[in-house]
Amino acid sequence: MTMQVLETARQKVAQLLVGVQDVEEAVVRGERLHNGKCFAVAYVDLSDDVVGRAQDLCEFQERILGEEYFNSPGDLRWNKYIYIVAGPNSVKQPDFQRAKTVIEADEDFARKRVVSEDELASVLGAAQYFTPSANSQEFDILGEWAKLLADASIDGILDRPARTTMLERIGSGQAGREATPKKALSLHASDKHLHEQWLSSLRVESFRPVHDGKERFDFGQVTLITGPNGAGKTSLLEAIEFFYCGQNRRAQTGKAKVYGTLWDNDKEHLAPTDSSRLRARCLHWYNLDEKYANGLLNGFGRYNFLDTDAAFRVAADLDPKELPEDLSRLIVGSDASQVWSYVDKLSPEVQTAAERALLYVQNAQKTLEGQQAQLKDLQERPSDAKALTEAFRASLPLIGYRGILPTTPFVSSDEAKPIQAAYSALQVLLAAGPSFTTLASLGERSRAIDEIRSAIEPLDREEKALYAKTSEMEERVGNFEAWAKILARWAEYVRDRYVPTRDEYLRRRDLVTAVGTKLGAFANFEVPAMDQAYKSVRLVDALNNAIQGIQSASSEVTSLEQLSASFGQVATARARTAQELKTAVLAAFNESPRVLRRLHTLRRWSHEQEIKPFFTRGAQTRCSHGA
Repeated sequence: MTMQVLETARQKVAQLLVGVQDVEEAVVRGERLHNGKCFAVAYVDLSDDVVGRAQDLCEFQERILGEEYFNSPGDLRWNKYIYIVAGPNSVKQPDFQRAKTVIEADEDFARKRVVSEDELASVLGAAQYFTPSANSQEFDILGEWAKLLADASIDGILDRPARTTMLERIGSGQAGREATPKKALSLHASDKHLHEQWLSSLRVESFRPVHDGKERFDFGQVTLITGPNGAGKTSLLEAIEFFYCGQNRRAQTGKAKVYGTLWDNDKEHLAPTDSSRLRARCLHWYNLDEKYANGLLNGFGRYNFLDTDAAFRVAADLDPKELPEDLSRLIVGSDASQVWSYVDKLSPEVQTAAERALLYVQNAQKTLEGQQAQLKDLQERPSDAKALTEAFRASLPLIGYRGILPTTPFVSSDEAKPIQAAYSALQVLLAAGPSFTTLASLGERSRAIDEIRSAIEPLDREEKALYAKTSEMEERVGNFEAWAKILARWAEYVRDRYVPTRDEYLRRRDLVTAVGTKLGAFANFEVPAMDQAYKSVRLVDALNNAIQGIQSASSEVTSLEQLSASFGQVATARARTAQELKTAVLAAFNESPRVLRRLHTLRRWSHEQEIKPFFTRGAQTRCSHGA
């Protein structure tokens, strides 16, 4: 069985390599060509003895390629590979994994890998995964996805919200696309042509001491970098990596400054370190929507080999199944790649949520079916409540109940409300006595109540009219009292000679004003205090003022006498009016029994309170003219 498997592997090697020949038993040698020239040599061990090869690995290498190794051209000496095929016999051996690790860790003579027969096609260079077509055309994969998702009402996936939010929206049936899409990373204007043109020169201002401050490095389409150990070959390649990625894989570079120039353009571009700008490069160059900026290093290192081990590292670390997916991401574009990654992560979560929802629905359905069965059993089972309900409804027509009887099995609260209302009305009638047990007696009582109400309504209206009139009179009395207080205060002013004093003040103020006008500018100085003897006033003027004051006082006395007489007349009229008012009020009380509840208040107002003076508008006018 083992020999058959390895023979099949030999046939695959013959198809994949050129110039295949036997080196020794179960070991073949083949070459890989490019444009008719060999660029790599592969040795394939088909003995299916991985553990044995690990034990005599050094002797095995010396035997199959030791002599050829030193006789090979310099460019082929470093491109030799040994592939040891692990068949069923090797895999069953207990020390297989340890032997595999030992073989692949050895770096003498050639790079080594332990592979299965199925992996030969990928490590030896199988046919292209994608065959170019002359009839190829642009295809909007994202547009097609958008149509399919919109038909399913889940096109909100294109906006890539938080996955927990998206799961909730899908569960609630609101997974359609929202009006505001997620803002995408945009490529910086200086980076749009950076991946489309060759790098023509590099100037290192500060990166590694071996190159800091030196003249710029010029590159062609193909550039050979030579020099002894420590000359800075690797550092120069890492400076190129830093120019494109803004970071370096080997170690932290601190505040590095690396400038690059592209072909057909003399403008220098400074290597950026801004995270969003580096993430945009990663997205638009490799269609990888990375959360952190160092994701650009992974994409750059996968497709740009800056050292001799890079190609082997990719071949060793990369799962063959991942290569078609990575190439597909490059083909479909950045937007579709982002949606691809989002759906790839969201799909298992949706599946899990759907399984949980289905389980919940199944449990709920079982619970509902059980409860429906219990309800049906209870409804069909005879009970006292059901028997009482039927008896109750059968007795209602017998007592004259005219309501609509429901058909539900049991009495509800809505059914009992009208019956309770009727029962309450019956209790009220029974409490009124035996005279209200018939409809005729109730009608007679209702008619008597209407007659009494008709007789009371005119009295009620009369009461309201008298109350309004009384309120008006009380308001007038209050106004008269206010005017009486004003007149009493004015009388005090007259007794104190307020009016002549005020007139004299005004006359003298006018005189001072007139004198000041005549004096003009001489009046703008401070007036000295007047002497107690008034020696500056002429005697004639003082005498005239005294005569005028006596005449004014006489006039005031005459006015006060007239005012006193008028006041007496008004007081008499006031007393007479108050007596008439009292008589009218008492007469109204005697004629209207329904207003007796106000008798105490009005009598107290008429007997205990003194009716204050009040004046008519004509009397007020006369007093004002007299004053």
